[in-house]
Amino acid sequence: MVDFDGDGNFDEIDVAVLEEEENKKKQPEGNNNRGCCVVLLAIGSSITAAAWGITHYLM
Repeated sequence: MVDFDGDGNFDEIDVAVLEEEENKKKQPEGNNNRGCCVVLLAIGSSITAAAWGITHYLM
């Protein structure tokens, strides 16, 4: 066994550290809403292109 706190014994503190590391691995990393960002970018680009086209056409 691994001694995480360095006292020479594998005890409750070491078990707590080990469980904490396992819980960190189980939690998802970051926000997985990347699709929403892509949709907003596409809509914003379309609106910008349309606005530019209209102003370019009128001038």
